[in-house]
Amino acid sequence: MKFENLRTERLLIRRFTSDDAEALSSYRSIPEVTRFQAAYSIERANQLVMEMSASDPIIPGKWFQFAIELTAEHRLIGDIGCFNADDDGRSWIGFTLDPCYWNRGYAAEAVRQVLAYYRQIGITKVWASTDSENENSMKLLRKLGFTLDDVKPDGMIFVLSGHGG
Repeated sequence: MKFENLRTERLLIRRFTSDDAEALSSYRSIPEVTRFQAAYSIERANQLVMEMSASDPIIPGKWFQFAIELTAEHRLIGDIGCFNADDDGRSWIGFTLDPCYWNRGYAAEAVRQVLAYYRQIGITKVWASTDSENENSMKLLRKLGFTLDDVKPDGMIFVLSGHGG
């Protein structure tokens, strides 16, 4: 099943396009974001956009980044990264949202849609990791039905079985 766009009431979850590099670099370089993730230079954003436009989320052993577009504004507001089956057979999900769009339900809406897509392609157990100080991410993961699986020195590991959220 080749990936096509996913839609929610307010969002378009799609592949990155060359037009997204500047916005990706911009929100990925905001201090509230870089507190928990590395900043994205425009060069790194261009490279990611190029790689993701030619990739697919169902390829085992590879990361895929979905672009999150706010349809009302035709604006890139975040991304969701997925890794389909690591060496231990686990699939992972992570998310980043421009802080201007925090606390509006966009991340939950987008992640739910990607999890539904994962269910369609047969992935029923998903892990997520977050920095132990990233309260917003932990709150969102719990809201989506993830439970704490493990605590590591570099963060918390959550798991979702059956995609209940």
